Amino acid sequence: MKRIILTFLILLIMPVSQAWDWNASFAKNCDIIAVRKLLQSQVKYANKTNFEKFIDTYDKDYVNGDGFDLNVYSKLVHDIWNTSDSIKYGIKIKNIAVNDNIATVNLSESSYAEVQGNDKLSGELKSQSESVYKLKKINGKWKVVSDLALDEITYMLYGDAKNLDIKLTVP
Repeated sequence: MKRIILTFLILLIMPVSQAWDWNASFAKNCDIIAVRKLLQSQVKYANKTNFEKFIDTYDKDYVNGDGFDLNVYSKLVHDIWNTSDSIKYGIKIKNIAVNDNIATVNLSESSYAEVQGNDKLSGELKSQSESVYKLKKINGKWKVVSDLALDEITYMLYGDAKNLDIKLTVP
């Protein structure tokens, strides 16, 4: 009789635990999709220079790898976009890991801009980086809380230097 009761309990509990795993997996996949959409919206807002919507993707306690808080970072973005609104941004998401309300994203970022001026000052800017973003789910919404560029290559080619093969390496 004990075997029958034990078998019955195991059969009763097993589907519940499988359902629990399925629900947890579904919730995690929904979070991954939400994080991906947030980062893609950042690119969309940046390419349209929609400052308010772009900055709204960041948490109020954001600090980047250079130690800039959201206030300083916002001013930098605002100043850059006032100088040149033709910068084109892109990302390639490599990996998203979600653990409860924290997400870590490995991605490649790129930016490109043509700078118009007279022949001596016109040029182009290119940047490519490998970065890690940390996001936090706050009140049901994902926000960027930090980012760190692991590796970055920037090209600034102006005037006569556009045709020179000059490479500088800095730590």
